[in-house]
This record gives sequence, structure tokens and C-alpha cells, in this order.
Amino acid sequence: MSSGRSLGHRAPLLWILLPWMAGLVMAYAWRGPLPAGWLLGAAVAAVALAAVATACRWSRGWWVAGLLAGVTLAGAARYEWERHRLADWDTLGLPAREARLVVEMVRVFPPSPEQDWISGIGRVEEAETETLRDVAGQRVYFSANRKPGDPVPVRGERLRMRGVLTPLPKHPAVRAAANATAEEAAKVNPFDGYLADSGVNFRFTRGRVVGQVAAAGWYAQRLERARLLFSENLGRGLERRPEIAALLRAMVLGQKHELATDRKALYLQSGTMHLFAISGLHVGVIALAVDCVLGLLAGVLRLPAWARMVAGTGLLWLYVQITGASPSAVRAFVMVAFLLAAWRLRLPGGSVAALTASSVLVLLIQPLQLFTASFQLSYGIVAALLWLSVPLQEAAARRWRLFAWLPRDAWTRWHRAADGAWRFVLGLGCMGLAATLVSMVAGVMFFGLFTPLSFLANLVLVPLAGLVLSAGFVSLVCGMAAGRGRGVFQPGGRRGLVVHGFGGGRGGAVAGGVFPGGVSRGLGGAGGAGGAAGGAGDRLRPEVAGGMARGGGAGGICGARACRGHPVRHTAAFMKSAYELAMERLTRADPDSKPLTAEQKGRLADIDARYKGKIAEREIFLKGQLDKALADGEPDEADKIRAQLAGERARLEEERDEEKERVRRGR
Repeated sequence: MSSGRSLGHRAPLLWILLPWMAGLVMAYAWRGPLPAGWLLGAAVAAVALAAVATACRWSRGWWVAGLLAGVTLAGAARYEWERHRLADWDTLGLPAREARLVVEMVRVFPPSPEQDWISGIGRVEEAETETLRDVAGQRVYFSANRKPGDPVPVRGERLRMRGVLTPLPKHPAVRAAANATAEEAAKVNPFDGYLADSGVNFRFTRGRVVGQVAAAGWYAQRLERARLLFSENLGRGLERRPEIAALLRAMVLGQKHELATDRKALYLQSGTMHLFAISGLHVGVIALAVDCVLGLLAGVLRLPAWARMVAGTGLLWLYVQITGASPSAVRAFVMVAFLLAAWRLRLPGGSVAALTASSVLVLLIQPLQLFTASFQLSYGIVAALLWLSVPLQEAAARRWRLFAWLPRDAWTRWHRAADGAWRFVLGLGCMGLAATLVSMVAGVMFFGLFTPLSFLANLVLVPLAGLVLSAGFVSLVCGMAAGRGRGVFQPGGRRGLVVHGFGGGRGGAVAGGVFPGGVSRGLGGAGGAGGAAGGAGDRLRPEVAGGMARGGGAGGICGARACRGHPVRHTAAFMKSAYELAMERLTRADPDSKPLTAEQKGRLADIDARYKGKIAEREIFLKGQLDKALADGEPDEADKIRAQLAGERARLEEERDEEKERVRRGR
């Protein structure tokens, strides 16, 4: 007899998804360029063969072979179009060169308040040099100097920039391994590999913003205003607790740049940094909260199911856009949107079909996401939850039933409540186990780390993060309903209470002074959950709260980087999720992401002061010459001095920027 869940686990779009992914992988692995036009023509011919085979009722193998071949070839063509490599740059091996480009902001990495540079990913709109005309339309990673306090560029804004343009190979690690010794190949910058897999073909660094060419569009400006309004609303009532307001903004809006450097280090070490990246957890909680609000309104306004689904999906998309539309957030939105559509409209199919449909849509629009660790982990963990967690939970519920000796008709409400709580606990454990299995395999594959028991921290901290996100959503709704957005949750309220569990700085030392070794970390994590949920609120000391956050660490966990034979550096590394490991690795690799030390800040201030004196000295001298030329009635000489004055200033500013860049990169 077939399983009752079989219909819900059917996913016909797998016939499209799997060969499409195979075509993307084939084009990715191919070293040289592929003729995208010929590939697309062959794909059309293969699909036409499948259609003819179906119409003529040939054997099933004909249409299966035609469909699979056509979709595979179409995937390879789509990869080539999306990657858009320049053949001349690849074959000739052109070196880095100075360039003046007009760059459209695609994704800007928010800088910290004291940071004097901006970085992100952009698209080249125009090149002022004739030899670089073919660079137009290319994606670039840019890094440019900025003055602290200047407004951060908005998505869609176009800036004229001057810097050094460096081409990236298609596979930086393969190129380095082929042209360098083993020791040099081991030093390959993994950030270049991340950029290449994201479709970035050039680095545009050591840049300077010359001016603005065009402002961002109306929609992008409204999104930025909404983000600022939401950020202000989340901080109301917490003016005396700026560190808690920064935590809340980081969790609800993904504004990690507001976190202090020592706090970021603490969250990375404790394995909780993924709670501040807008991903499936955040989108799922906000979607549930939006659906609850619309459910209340639907009872009053009598909204049909389709209208409720459209309104909820639209509001959820606005949230994703306001928070920056990171790839992980967009993927989570697509998954949730398909699940809501199937659920609300009662369409045939289930979560597996929705997951497959969302992955097909994502890879059609952004096929290069397939090669990112974020995409593989997101869909890998969700697939594990669907195919492993659900059957495991059902088997565990049958194996360890509560009150098996008592007929269900004789149960009281206390029996039903206990059974529901037990099933909830079993579900959390099975989901954590399934997610941990995928994370362990990914950790070994991507990072060479083995983390066997990291799901224990997530079992405690993820529900608390859900409470914080729900409280933040209620605060935003009430703030907008109040007109001026006055804060609803005061510092002594539940919002500040729960966020305390993620705060603190030196709490590990406090816990370690009471309990030995790993026991202190394990008890600290349990104490953080109990203290936050129990209502400790403002009575909780920040140091103890820090111990609770850090206590989510690896109490009693032992493992090793046995896959590559590396020794363990720190116990807290075993509690890090794949996201933390990836971000930590990219932070070490990319100099633009590393926080400045006190020594570097001092040296940068000295450089600014020294060059400010040099510029003033040259201006005083040349302005004296200019006044003399004007007094002698020599306009040509005055024009030359003016040009010399502008050139001297530009030269000194460029020397200053280069020296500051060397200091930032630790040279």
C-alpha cells in the first residue's frame, strides 16, 4: 500500500531541475569559452525531438533523452550568457590597469561608522577609455575611499570612479595551482574564488569616487527611506541602551555593521553570527507574523484566500528588499512564496514540489548561485528537513509514544498537552539532527572542519531568535500604526529582555569562574535560554548575559580537523555553523573586510595630518605665484599655475590614498 505522503512528495519539475543543474555544472567545469548560440540551437532541436516523439507516440526513451539533452544544453548556454566572460582578456592575459569607470551599485556592503572606504559589487555602465569599452556591462567588485560620515551609496546609484581594474580568472584556484608552486597555490585568496563563482570578472580597487552620475531610482530611494524609518522605530525606547538597539537592528534588519567589533568577534566565536544574516529563519518568522496579522484582518474584511496570499507575499517581498535583498533572503522568499501559494490555494503537491519549483526559478534567474556555498547549504538543509527530518520525527513519535497504555479517547487535556509538547520536542530534535548532518558534511567539504554536536546551540538559540524577530515585527507594526513610530517595547519590556540573551562581552570568564571547562559553556547556553524566557529582563547583568550567549559554545564537544590532519585551534570553532566559517574565512582573505587596529587608525590619522600640511604648503606657494602672475598681467602664466595647482593637489591626494591603502592592508 502506498504511503499517505507520496502525493505530497511528488515533484515533476525535477525533470527540469536536475538536467538544468547538470548543464550549469558542465559549463562551469569547461576551461574555455563555449558557443552559447550553438548550444541554444542544439537545445531547441533536442526539445523539438522530444515533442515529435511524444506526438508520434514513439518509445519513452526518445522523449526522455530529448528533454534531458535539451534542458542540459540550455543550462550550459544560460551559464555562458550569465557569466559573460571576455575572450580577449582570457586569451591575452591582459594585466591590471588604471581606469575611470561609471559603476552602477548592485550591492553595497554597509561600512562601519569609522570605516573610511566602501566596497561592494557593481555593474560597469561606461568606460571613459576607448581600450576598455568592452568592459561595459561587466560585474566588478569595487573598493573606494570615502570620508567617514558621508552617505553610503544606494542600490541603483551611478558613480564615476577612478581606480585599478584587475581581471579575475574563471577559476582562480585552478589558475594558481597550474602556474605556481604548491606553497604559493595554498595562499590563493579564497575571496577571489567567491567573487568568480558569483559572476564577478574584475576587481576595481584602490578607487576614488569622482562624482555622482545619476541618483538611485524612485523605488530604491523609497526602500532606503523605509529602512531608515524601520531602524529608527527599532531604536525608540532604547536610547539609553544603544548596544541592545544595535543588536535588534542587526537581527531584524540585518544591519551587522552597527555591531561593535568585539561583539562580532564574540558572535563568531560562539557560533551565533548566522542569527544576524537575513535568511530562512528571518523570512520564515516574518512570513508567519505577516500571515497572522492578515488572518486577523481577513476575519473583519472577509478577504479571500488568494487576496490574503498576494498581500502577504507582497509585504514579505518589501521586507526582503528593505533589508538589502541579499541572495539568501531572496532564496528564502521564493521558497516561502511557493509554499504559501501551494498551501493557501490548495494546489496539488507539497513542500518538496514547492522547494523544487523555487530552486528552478532561482537558477533560471540567477544560475551562478548554484556554485555558492550559501545556495548549497540552504537547499541542502531544507531538503534534509523534508526527506529526513519528517520521516524521522514520525518514526520517533511511533517508537516513543506517551501514554501508550491509555486509549486516546480517555486522554484528558493534560495528556494532550503533554503529547503535543513531546511531539514538539521530538520535531526540534529531528530537525536539528537533520540540519547538523548536512552542516557536518558541508563543513568537511568546504572548510575542513568536523562539528558533530553543533545543533545543541541551535536548539536553544533559534527559538529565542524567533521571539526577538516576532517582537521586532510587532514593534515595527505598532510604530507605523502610531504615525510617528513611537516605541512600544521599553527597555524593561520583553524585547530588551530577550535580546539580552545575545549580548554581553566578557561573560565567558564569569561562567568559567564557577564551572570548569566545557561544563561552563554548556550551562551558560542553557542558562541563557532559561533566563531570557523566564523574564530576567533588566535584572540580568550584561556580563552574565554575555556568558549565556557565549555559553551556546561547544560544551563537552570534541572533534578534530581529521579530514586534513589540522589541529584544533579553539573549542568554540566546533559550534560555528557553515555560515560563520565562510564569513570568517572571507574576512581573513579580503583585506577590505578586516577591522582596523588601533595602530592602523593612528597611522591613518598621521597620514591625513601629514598630507594635509603638504597640500596646504603647496597651495600657499602656488597661490602666491598665481597672485604675482595676475598682478603682472600674464593670463597665460596664471592658467598654467592654476593647472599646476590642481595637478599638485590631485597628485598628493593620490599618494595619500595609496599610502593609506598600504596601511589598511598591513604592508
